[in-house]
Amino acid sequence: MTVRTGTMEQIPIKIATALLGLSSNYVVIILLILALLLVVGCFVDNISSMIILTPILLPVVQKLGMEPVRFGLVMTVALATGFITPPYGANLFVASAVSGVKMEKISRNMVPFFAALLGCLLLFAFVPSLSMGLVRIFMR
Repeated sequence: MTVRTGTMEQIPIKIATALLGLSSNYVVIILLILALLLVVGCFVDNISSMIILTPILLPVVQKLGMEPVRFGLVMTVALATGFITPPYGANLFVASAVSGVKMEKISRNMVPFFAALLGCLLLFAFVPSLSMGLVRIFMR
């Protein structure tokens, strides 16, 4: 009896194909990926999320025309943003424990920071020159 792994079953390819089958619109697919990353970032550590989701999502964004370096930046920012988002933003628990301030108060006060991070995330995802500008300058 052989054990079949996710790679042998082509699960990442099947998920990528299903995601691309939802829509052919670049904006819709990227927004779906960002929403997934934000939700995953709320519950799972960033490094673990990257190891699990990169092989699944990278082929999708490459088919859409996004550079791998840019996707890495977008993925990192999205997961980090999720990491400070209730209900289980691990960084909120750390901030509460260190400061002695209740979680509810920290959650209310971090809303402007969350909005700023979300705005930056959208800019990185949809304005390539912001995320790839320095890379292109140094690659010359």
